[in-house]
Amino acid sequence: GDGKGYGKSYGKSWGGGGGWGNSMMWGPYGMKGMGKGKGTGLRSFSNDTKVWIGGMAPDSCSTDLNKQLKAHMETAGGKCLFAEVGKSGSGGAAFKTK
Repeated sequence: GDGKGYGKSYGKSWGGGGGWGNSMMWGPYGMKGMGKGKGTGLRSFSNDTKVWIGGMAPDSCSTDLNKQLKAHMETAGGKCLFAEVGKSGSGGAAFKTK
């Protein structure tokens, strides 16, 4: 009787705790990876159509800054499809054509 109870308890703890812990730990990272894989980030564009941007102030990233950057990049010529600056102060822009 006691051996079975201990086994079940251990199994539930390991399976439930381990499964839940891994889900919580890997879930957010998996979601970020999936988002980029679906074409929502700079990595989804071909290297031939991207330019890298650096020298921006760290932690100055915002949606408004990204919109302004995209508009600015379009003044250089071509259709800018995506522009983003990250927390590190670097980012990139992607154009429709080379």
